[in-house]
Amino acid sequence: MDRVQRSEETYRKLCGDRPAPMAATNPEMQDILNRFIFGEVFYQGSLDEQHRELITIVVLAASQCLPQLRSHVGVGLRVGLAPEGQEHIQDYLSAFCFGDIYTRGVLDLKTRELLTLCIISALGGCESQVKSHVQGNLSVGNSKQTLVDAMTQCLPYMGFPRTLNALVCINQVAGG
Repeated sequence: MDRVQRSEETYRKLCGDRPAPMAATNPEMQDILNRFIFGEVFYQGSLDEQHRELITIVVLAASQCLPQLRSHVGVGLRVGLAPEGQEHIQDYLSAFCFGDIYTRGVLDLKTRELLTLCIISALGGCESQVKSHVQGNLSVGNSKQTLVDAMTQCLPYMGFPRTLNALVCINQVAGG
């Protein structure tokens, strides 16, 4: 089966008869995107369908929320290096992310860490945090290849620059 047939079959399987977002306004571009996303990227690597969809959802959510996130955070702080007068940001990070969110039992630890890496990679400009979560992924048992597969899945949604930046971080931490 060629990539055009494969993309049509995969799109129908995942989306049913629902028209693609640009099908009415720019059908040629939509076909190009569908062939890339559903005919090529979707079949690269060894991630299962559930992980591919989770990654897609979190990357799309992260990409759409970037302006709001930046307006609320305002200052990029490295974990554990909060300047004087900004320690509360570190406290919030610890209590909210690691206390409230990270301890929820909805997803297993490997999946949660993989999705976190995808979200942070999609935001862009977070290479320090990307490296921390690459190490976190390796620590919970995700392989370097799983991380590369996840970034491949993210590519159509977050673009080449952010994907390449994340791959540099993966290679710096995991070797390669």
